[in-house]
Amino acid sequence: MSPALSVSIVAIFLAILLGWKTKINTGFFGIAFAYLIGTFFLDMRPKDVYALFNTNLFFILLCVTFFYNFAVENGALEKTALNVLYIFKNQASFLPYILFFAATLCSLMGAGFFGVMAMLTPITIIMCNQCHMDPLLGCISIFYGSLAGGNLFTCSTGAVIVGLIQNAGYTEEAISYSLFGFFGFILVGLIAITIYYFLFKGYKVKATNLHFEKPEPYTHQQKLTLCLIATLFALMLIPYVLSYVITDSVALSKLQGYLDVGGVSLILAIVCILCKLGDEKKAFANIPWKTIIMLCGMGMLISVATEAGITDVLAETISGSNHVLIPMICSLCASIMSLFSSSTGVVMPTLFPIVPTIAEAVGIFPPILFTVINCGSGSAGIFPFSSGGSLILASAPDEDLKQSLYPRLMKCAVINILISIVLVGLVALFV
Repeated sequence: MSPALSVSIVAIFLAILLGWKTKINTGFFGIAFAYLIGTFFLDMRPKDVYALFNTNLFFILLCVTFFYNFAVENGALEKTALNVLYIFKNQASFLPYILFFAATLCSLMGAGFFGVMAMLTPITIIMCNQCHMDPLLGCISIFYGSLAGGNLFTCSTGAVIVGLIQNAGYTEEAISYSLFGFFGFILVGLIAITIYYFLFKGYKVKATNLHFEKPEPYTHQQKLTLCLIATLFALMLIPYVLSYVITDSVALSKLQGYLDVGGVSLILAIVCILCKLGDEKKAFANIPWKTIIMLCGMGMLISVATEAGITDVLAETISGSNHVLIPMICSLCASIMSLFSSSTGVVMPTLFPIVPTIAEAVGIFPPILFTVINCGSGSAGIFPFSSGGSLILASAPDEDLKQSLYPRLMKCAVINILISIVLVGLVALFV
């Protein structure tokens, strides 16, 4: 192992540790380490190191989150979630599944993981208390739904996944591979919720216990915002679906190439500003700058480590296992890394680049490996120190509930990891 590679591996873990301990954005440590390793160990010019900053990903995240922030700011997404819950208010025994699909819908409409967790978790805890259901069961449902919906490529997380898959070498297949992961995560979420449904005896809840008031009608601003979101979905999804029906259309192929989720989102954001659908300053201020810096900064460090040969070493190490164990190992590694670091900022940028080498060496369908890494990293996010678990604790209305949830969230994180690994192993047996 070369000195540059050794230092790169240490730098990745050190950046994660320093970010976690100091609460300073991990991305800044990533940029600093990338500069030091690139220039002093790999003899790269500073401008070549800076070129590793993923401007394409930065632009997409900036534009997509800016556009969707108008829907969050004017309440359109929250009201959509409340309407879905109200429609099924008399189906309390199926509340976990209703919450899952409500969270999935809001997440894929643009609220994303953090937005959905922040919006729906307090409501979920209240609803669970009303119908005497374990609040943790409802929170787990919201957790998996928000993760699943955010994986659609029209959302910020989904756009990140597409970009990472493209960087791994699958430019043409990136969207289809990401959709494989989107539906895979929905399946994993439903299976996990069903397991918890019986563990926490959710089937014993009676529908008459739930009382939920009808939400106010949509305002004109909210209706127009939802129409713009539907426009984004139509522009991005319809040409993609048609390409499977009309396989040899040159015009359709060009249209797909021209329609970029970042560019379309920016245009729609401008429409939101012109139509006064929300406060432009608030929408801009609520762009997740910390997440973007962390993702792009750690991406620079991962790119430098790739130049040093880290992907070859990781791929060689993992591919030494048998066909069934490889996806399980990938899922476990992703889960462990995700306990203390970001899935999109650290875990996936680190592990996605090794997928082509492993897939070619062992003969595993690449989307399976991308999906198991994604699901493995996401499943551990309910750990109290991770984003999902911390949002659940923050939403608890009293200290007693927080104290009771803390150890149970730790147990659920372990259970989630085991569920993910077992499901991955079962898939690997039949693929």
